[in-house]
Amino acid sequence: MNPDVWTNRFTVRKFSETNREINPEHLEYLETVLNNLPLQCNTKSDIWIYLDDSDKEIREWLIKEVFWMNGPEGREHMLPVMQAPGIFLCATTPDKAWLMSDQESQKTINELATRHEGMTCGVLLSELLRLDYNVGTFRCNSGLQENNEAKRDYFTNYMNTTYKEQLEVMFGSDQDGQTDDIVFEPGIAVCFGPEAEEHFNIETGMVYKESKEKGQRDTWNSIDYARWKIQGRKIYDIPKCIVKK
Repeated sequence: MNPDVWTNRFTVRKFSETNREINPEHLEYLETVLNNLPLQCNTKSDIWIYLDDSDKEIREWLIKEVFWMNGPEGREHMLPVMQAPGIFLCATTPDKAWLMSDQESQKTINELATRHEGMTCGVLLSELLRLDYNVGTFRCNSGLQENNEAKRDYFTNYMNTTYKEQLEVMFGSDQDGQTDDIVFEPGIAVCFGPEAEEHFNIETGMVYKESKEKGQRDTWNSIDYARWKIQGRKIYDIPKCIVKK
């Protein structure tokens, strides 16, 4: 056990453009992990999909239409959603759980689904760090608030078209490979790769280009000239756990 993987952890905002290999055995292991996580009340309204460099079209749509937020300095896009070597994306079914007990209310189903999405993200983060990957997790998806119905329709069509056979098995659906009352929406994205871009000091969280404002900000070319911010590893150095000794 090496605690350095956690004390040195930071949210990666840009990954290496050259070192991008993801070990297939690691992916197989992570798939096994996700398929064996516990469920509360047999309720599930999330599916996790793996995207890599070959999935350019959907990843460009995600960063343009979903993973951004507006701030005082303009719109910030979550660049790793498009640029990371690999991402595990949570595809939620917010209107209806696809695996559930008839005894549970819709409110309870939604609460359990949100908990399961967060738990799965935590497991992925832990396992990816243990496998020596750099990781960035993002759910800054303000884009869903604009033209939500159209974006849900686009993503639902993508899921039903791309994963038709897999969804038939999961949902026990008809020959069309989909159910009329299941709608998909992008959830949290866990972005990872073997190497982060070497552009800032991990101890201070400062970029090396001190000419930038306060040495904490830089701009990268991407969709719509995306703006991103460095997140230092000890911005809020507050204990979150108590272990009796």
